[in-house]
Amino acid sequence: MAPAEDDSLVLDHPIWYASSPESLATNAVVARQAALLDYPASRRKGALGRYAGWMARAEDTRIQAGESLSAFTVVSRFRPGWTTAYVLAGGGLRLPGSSADLPDEVVAEINVLSHVENSYSVVLTVGPRFGSQAESSQIAAEWLLGLKKMIAGGELDARSRYLAALIESLQWIEQGKAETLPATASAPAEGLEARLDAIIRMAL
Repeated sequence: MAPAEDDSLVLDHPIWYASSPESLATNAVVARQAALLDYPASRRKGALGRYAGWMARAEDTRIQAGESLSAFTVVSRFRPGWTTAYVLAGGGLRLPGSSADLPDEVVAEINVLSHVENSYSVVLTVGPRFGSQAESSQIAAEWLLGLKKMIAGGELDARSRYLAALIESLQWIEQGKAETLPATASAPAEGLEARLDAIIRMAL
């Protein structure tokens, strides 16, 4: 999910089909950040996003069970932050016969199931998030939200000295006591920590 006001967004992949900037409908309310259910309500109101996507037909290269596919590219002038990705395999929700034959109560329940946050697998990921007007305190607050979620879910090591120092620095920025991230005494571990360190420093 990308910010509605991001007119610089370009998606690409060497095999899969990517949404073009012209096809990105502005219709996703930020409240649909399903990977961040505790996203502050004060920032949802009136904020819109766009569903930006890649897809492959059955005869194209698929991601098989246990495999992965790289080279999904996002180019944007916006700074990076947490966003929600929705992943679907197959044709989605299929109804027996016509929905016109179903009782209104059943149709109402099916409509809820068809919402993207309910019918797709939800993944917390990084993407274009903050325009030039975003304040450092807001950026830091949202990075803190996602980092704490990943630590609680075991995706990041709660015992990491680097993460403890990073979280403390982000809290200082959130509170308006600092503007940028300082160099940390503890280096990030190779892999996910190192990637996050580079991305967060790009954002701030």
